[in-house]
Amino acid sequence: MRQTTARLGSIALRTVSSTAPLTVTSEGSQTCLPCRRTFLSGIRAVVMVDGSVVWVLIGSVVLVLFAGLVVHVVPEYQRIVVTRLGRVVRVDGPGLTFRAPGLERTTTVSLRPRELQIVVSATTRDGIGVQLVAHVVCRVTEPSRSVTVVPDALGATLDVLESRLHTMVMQSDIWSLVPMRTSVEADFPAAASEVTATWGVEVVEMKLLDIEARLNGNLLRSLRRLPASALNRMGPPAPN
Repeated sequence: MRQTTARLGSIALRTVSSTAPLTVTSEGSQTCLPCRRTFLSGIRAVVMVDGSVVWVLIGSVVLVLFAGLVVHVVPEYQRIVVTRLGRVVRVDGPGLTFRAPGLERTTTVSLRPRELQIVVSATTRDGIGVQLVAHVVCRVTEPSRSVTVVPDALGATLDVLESRLHTMVMQSDIWSLVPMRTSVEADFPAAASEVTATWGVEVVEMKLLDIEARLNGNLLRSLRRLPASALNRMGPPAPN
């Protein structure tokens, strides 16, 4: 930019000339080309910065999703059975575990004791219909077996318990069920666990809550044939 000064009499005239090239827009206004280039360069820089931020955000989201598929936190009361291409390769937990997405599949198994109630209806050896109500506590001891041997480990355990109780009733007389309650509760869990151990489940405890007999002619005839000594061994009826 150059300034020139000329004096006309007592009036000094100052003219300003610019060396920067000018462009004339359609509206007739003039624009400085260097200023326009600077403005466009600033826009490009802002776009480049914003694009970098977007890619950083996208990468962060992908990383979080990938970590969620790979990393698992297993609590103390659970185990994770990991299968790779259909075969069990390991049992993970508790704590931080890792798996290969798409290659490995996981099945969560709870180690907490499960409380189950069983209702069995059967006919005793002397022809009396009986309904037993039992409370059973069982738990998983081998997570891999509970997943691979049977489709439903707890369901299979219930089937075994119901079958054994049904057989016990059919092989007993009505008046022998009550006296044998204590021995059944003591011996039944261990006997059932010998079968359920095949799929990694242990029967911890069983309680006979109720033994209900249907009042019919067979029950009355059995009661008349029962000696007094047997009635004394059964004890007085429980108070209401």
